[in-house]
Amino acid sequence: MNWTDRLNRSISAEQGEFVKGGMHFAWYNLVRIHRSLRVTPAMGVQLAEAVD
Repeated sequence: MNWTDRLNRSISAEQGEFVKGGMHFAWYNLVRIHRSLRVTPAMGVQLAEAVD
């Protein structure tokens, strides 16, 4: 039995949907923030010039 099975057995169906929705929302935000923090080659050149 994996952790999702244990989670689903320990909480009601309504709570399960809430947890799944919250996990999806958290993952979506993590991915969105990560993409916004990605350094493009042009930004890398500017950062390198700023350090020199």
